[in-house]
Amino acid sequence: MSGIVGSFLPNIRKVLTDATVQSLAQLKKANGRIPRSTHDNARESLAVIGENISLDALYKRVSRTNQTDAVETPPTDVVEVSQEDSKVSSLSSPDSQDENNAAGVDVSATLSKAGRPTGTTNARKREIAATRKKCLDSITKDYATILAVKKLEGKRITKGLLEELIESKRKEYNISSKIAPGTIRSRLCEGRSHNPKSREATSLLEEAEEALVQICIQMGKIRQPLNVTERVALMNNLIDGTPFQEALAKFQETRKLGNESFEFGRVTKGWWGVLKAKHAQNHDKTGREVCM
Repeated sequence: MSGIVGSFLPNIRKVLTDATVQSLAQLKKANGRIPRSTHDNARESLAVIGENISLDALYKRVSRTNQTDAVETPPTDVVEVSQEDSKVSSLSSPDSQDENNAAGVDVSATLSKAGRPTGTTNARKREIAATRKKCLDSITKDYATILAVKKLEGKRITKGLLEELIESKRKEYNISSKIAPGTIRSRLCEGRSHNPKSREATSLLEEAEEALVQICIQMGKIRQPLNVTERVALMNNLIDGTPFQEALAKFQETRKLGNESFEFGRVTKGWWGVLKAKHAQNHDKTGREVCM
């Protein structure tokens, strides 16, 4: 008989412990805090039935109970979809479903699509950069014309005219990025080009580099790309005995590049690293960069 009673004791202790914790949680929820004496009385009561629990453990169980009660998960129901639209049922919260229906929101249209966000491809970035450059060139040309006309008339530029011109051109070219007036004024400085090819310094070997890039592209298309050593050697052969080599040698001597054994008038692998970055958009048929 005692064996049967003993088998029920663990369950009885668990039920009484859970009931005690629940009572303490309700007191804490109602009053905000519980005196330590209340926790001590609860521990003494549990000790009578052989359930020994530390004060810290009792605190944690009460706090966990309150946190669990505070989180209320809305029920979900299965929404059946007709076979014509889909063969998969979906789960949706009734509250959110009612709100969407009341607001006339098409849930399927608001779901995000997987994959790359629109307008983030490298080709799109190059297109945006080219459009911005056209916009800058157009603003510079028009502003330079206005300046020339006003100078001949002996009049001054109306305040805010450049800012208005910039906003007008931004809308015309659909440019979202900001264009500072100082960017346009700097192009009109003496000795500066109104239509610079890039913001970088012009290479002494620009024409020869373009020829080399075209060779690399063609070799990549026939699946026989050149490695770095071959490209450097080919470039040195292209400029050998030309004005490009003389200009390069003068540039290197002026800036005292290389050591005593360095041969002036020849490019190195460091030069190729810069050229590779400028033409990284060129790829062969397999999608691999030909300027690697």
